[in-house]
Amino acid sequence: QAALLVPAFMLAEVTLSFVGLGVSEPRPSWGNMLADVARSSMLFEHPWLGAPAFLLVVVTLLYHQMLGGGWRLSRESRHAVLKN
Repeated sequence: QAALLVPAFMLAEVTLSFVGLGVSEPRPSWGNMLADVARSSMLFEHPWLGAPAFLLVVVTLLYHQMLGGGWRLSRESRHAVLKN
């Protein structure tokens, strides 16, 4: 169950840092990177500059979600085999 909470915690950190309530500015954070791109005028001129940070967040969250789901399924199947 803890493996399934990792994406939720990551998304919470990114969201809080994006709105300015998370990690302070000198420390690197995906939320801070996305907020820097959103605050600058470069987002309208060069929208692809924010794409790497956004894609990294999405890919990492999906990876952890699938990893946690796969781990849970393997654990459930192992328990089912041990019961029989």
